[in-house]
Amino acid sequence: MPKADSSYLGSHAVLCFSDVYPTRVTVPIERLDISPPVLTVTVSPARLRATVGTLVNVTATIAVSDDYDPTPEIKLESITANEPLAAGDIVGVGFGTDDCQFQLRDVAVPKGSTGRLYTITYSATDGSGNKTTASAAVSVK
Repeated sequence: MPKADSSYLGSHAVLCFSDVYPTRVTVPIERLDISPPVLTVTVSPARLRATVGTLVNVTATIAVSDDYDPTPEIKLESITANEPLAAGDIVGVGFGTDDCQFQLRDVAVPKGSTGRLYTITYSATDGSGNKTTASAAVSVK
């Protein structure tokens, strides 16, 4: 079982019928929790308007709910962009953790360009192993 809680169901159980003459029987358990958590992500600011070249503090706000697990595991999966990133464009980030604060570089937007779009993706995994992802965007215009 992934967590010590009666709400979670594993894939099998071992039953012992006697202390003196143990007989082990493995039986499947029906997995009741088949729904992934509901996850929403918002970021602030959603648009960078600082001086070109500066790093801007960004905070992600995460809302998650699950029908069985009151505290699904949250992980920052990735921060990507619609154009090539340079070293130092993303700073202070802890991928694979529930990190909600990091810095993104404000970049110059060439004339006629739609601008850079950072996409921040998180996952939520409940105690039964159901996983979902959600993303939010930060634009540079």
